[in-house]
Amino acid sequence: MKNFILILLLVISCDNHLIEPYDLVTLGVVGTGNSNFQIIDSHSYDDWQYFSIGPYADTLISVEVDSRCDDVTWDIAFNRNHIRTNGGTSGSACGGAYINRDKTWNEENFSQFSFEQSSYSSESINFHFDTSINSVYQGLGNFGSTCASLELEDWGSFDSNYTLIPTNFQFFVRSSNGEKIIAMWIPSYYGTGSSGGYPLVNYIIFDNEDLEFNCLNQLQCKTDQECQAL
Repeated sequence: MKNFILILLLVISCDNHLIEPYDLVTLGVVGTGNSNFQIIDSHSYDDWQYFSIGPYADTLISVEVDSRCDDVTWDIAFNRNHIRTNGGTSGSACGGAYINRDKTWNEENFSQFSFEQSSYSSESINFHFDTSINSVYQGLGNFGSTCASLELEDWGSFDSNYTLIPTNFQFFVRSSNGEKIIAMWIPSYYGTGSSGGYPLVNYIIFDNEDLEFNCLNQLQCKTDQECQAL
């Protein structure tokens, strides 16, 4: 366990999109069994943080994306509580997302999750391409629209005190090339223990060997200006 934490802190220190956890126990960090976790700095109302599956296919690495519609290599992106995949209106690749509102993650079932031991099949996972989402808070009392995963908006919701409460719904993201599936759980939107916009993202990356996928992206990728006008 000491070695795991040391490795984690070394990774965090080398990536300016990761914030060091202030208390691993309080945050309920998984980071054990098959899973990884990162605290992502997505607090900006304007900028998206993009990630690709790393060269060893077991971690997400931060990447710079100049034109998301022309870049088919990024896999997932974060902005505040919103998530993009590389498909549909957000990208030109095979990305997509699926959320199961009938099942929830917890520390035990997530850290030990595998498709072989689960009830999921190619028939039960129906990935959805990104589309437009409305009523996106943009700061200073302003609201607008953007292109993102409507499916994944349900990973958490704000209560009457404007605190984001995770639903813990089980959700999955398909990689840009369709060859990987990322099982994902976000148990906290306040990964630094203070302000929002720092989601604690737990994830496990699997080969998409048994799950068939359809990469007929019928939704054209939109520019940021086009997304705001939708």
